[in-house]
Amino acid sequence: MNTVLKVLPGCKIVLAFLLLVCCRLYAQHTDANELCFQKLNLARKEAGLKPVKLSAALSIACGKHAKYLLVNRGHEKTAGLLAHQEFEDLPGYSPEGADAGKRSVIHFVKPTQAIDDWLAAFYHRIPLLQPDLNEIGIGYATDGTYEVSVLICVDKGGAKPKIPIVYYPAPGQKNVPVKMKA
Repeated sequence: MNTVLKVLPGCKIVLAFLLLVCCRLYAQHTDANELCFQKLNLARKEAGLKPVKLSAALSIACGKHAKYLLVNRGHEKTAGLLAHQEFEDLPGYSPEGADAGKRSVIHFVKPTQAIDDWLAAFYHRIPLLQPDLNEIGIGYATDGTYEVSVLICVDKGGAKPKIPIVYYPAPGQKNVPVKMKA
């Protein structure tokens, strides 16, 4: 079945503009997530660890949780450590986002800044530098004034890691962040 969309002449320009804006926003999110992913693998390489893979399914779940936090900004049920949960009675709830939130590191900046800050903070660095970490997901949401980055680490190795202890920074490593920017 062929469907023809008839658009008023002046609306074509508006539709083209909206499509362009949406494509640019999607590209910015994708580029920021990709750069975050590359920075993590660089840090893992510098620490003598194997690179991880970026999972599309985990990234979608992280994106859902990031959007949930964005939509519910300022709500008491998303404050502090509650940011790692989702409540069914709040807008944007999804089972995938709820699961991602429980297993993620979360920050309220762009992913490119978030990865630097996570690596600079001891507690957040631990899951990112697991020797047997195989894949991650990255999600990001913004309304232009507020940003949320979510990264999930999944250990699917099962086997005992070849490197039982990760020393970070690695001997001789340069440009090591020493504190997380809040």
